[in-house]
Amino acid sequence: IIVALICSFLPTNIIIVFAAAYVVLHMYALSIECAIVVLLIFVLMFVLYFRFSPRDSVAVLLTPICFALKIPYTMPLAMGFVGSPMSAVSVASGTIVYYILKYVKDNATQLGNMESDSAVTNFKYVVDSIIDNKAMFLMSIAFAATIILVYMIKRLSLDHSWKIALGVGAIADILIIFIGDLSLDINANLGATILGTIVSVLIIIVLQFFVF
Repeated sequence: IIVALICSFLPTNIIIVFAAAYVVLHMYALSIECAIVVLLIFVLMFVLYFRFSPRDSVAVLLTPICFALKIPYTMPLAMGFVGSPMSAVSVASGTIVYYILKYVKDNATQLGNMESDSAVTNFKYVVDSIIDNKAMFLMSIAFAATIILVYMIKRLSLDHSWKIALGVGAIADILIIFIGDLSLDINANLGATILGTIVSVLIIIVLQFFVF
């Protein structure tokens, strides 16, 4: 509550730093190896984020929340309209954060019981588990492609260009995930993907009304 109160008076970029610190502290309580690996990943993401898309802090924060609400496809469509191609970095960062938290949550017992006398092995295990997450990379690529596609189409001098961009972006997102699922054997829930995309399209229609 205190951290939330402090962040309410600070720029949104500072909220990201507080959130990252909060996550790392929780990781440390679980496993020091896990905390160090996550900290290094966060540092790398911050370097890319502050270099390419420092104005899209809300996207970094909202993307994991949208994943939790089962409507992650809202973010690439939204940022394609209100952001820029560089917004792909912010959404990808939020996507990576979600999958890291999901991995730690799903494997909390195993991570918490790792032997303290084999730190190198523990580091390798955590790094390999995170890097080997094919779904994380597939979603990041799909979202980045969707953002760029929506941004390019909505800027064309066409009647109803935003509607065309929305439709093409939604279809492209589904197709990329579908093709990636077949190629990488991820076993993604395509029914949930289609339903989530439809809900996201409806949300973007409302967003478009208020923003434009």
